[in-house]
Amino acid sequence: GTPYQMLSLDFADAWTLRTSPNKKKNHEKGGKTCCFSETLDDPDTLALQERLDHIWIQGLFPNKVKVNPVGDDLDARTADGLFPSDHLGVFVRISLDNAP
Repeated sequence: GTPYQMLSLDFADAWTLRTSPNKKKNHEKGGKTCCFSETLDDPDTLALQERLDHIWIQGLFPNKVKVNPVGDDLDARTADGLFPSDHLGVFVRISLDNAP
C-alpha cells in the first residue's frame, strides 16, 4: 500500500523514528532514495529527489533507531560506472534495550 495506508494501520516510518542521524550525506538531504536514470550511469547523486523507499515498524517501541540509505556511494558503482539500482536501499538497525 501507499505510505498513507501504512500510517492508518498504525505502522511507523523508521525514518521518522531515528534517534541519531548519522553523518552520511543523504541524511542531510532528507533520506531521498529515488531515482537514478534508467541507464544507471548518473555522474553523481543529484537525481535523488524523492524519499520513496521506506521501512515500516509496527508493535515495537525501540529506544534507538538508525537508518542508513545504501547504494549512493560513488565508489560502489560497477567498473562501468553504473549504480546498482535506480533506487537506494534502506537499512535500519533497531535497539529495544540499552545494550551497545
